[in-house]
Amino acid sequence: IVVKLHGEALHEALSLDGTKLFEPMEGKPMKDWVQIPFNYKDQWKMFAEISAREVEVMEKKPAKHKK
Repeated sequence: IVVKLHGEALHEALSLDGTKLFEPMEGKPMKDWVQIPFNYKDQWKMFAEISAREVEVMEKKPAKHKK
């Protein structure tokens, strides 16, 4: 599973063996997006729920305007 995480949740995910930053193209990791291996499928729901809550918070913030 690939999810976007921040702070403590990101560090917790990255501490799992085999977890790495998600790279949609080799050598181009996406900031805060982590790929959690199948070995940890029992924790996928927890990380997905954390990610979904963070998206909800981001959606409530006002949009940034380009200068």
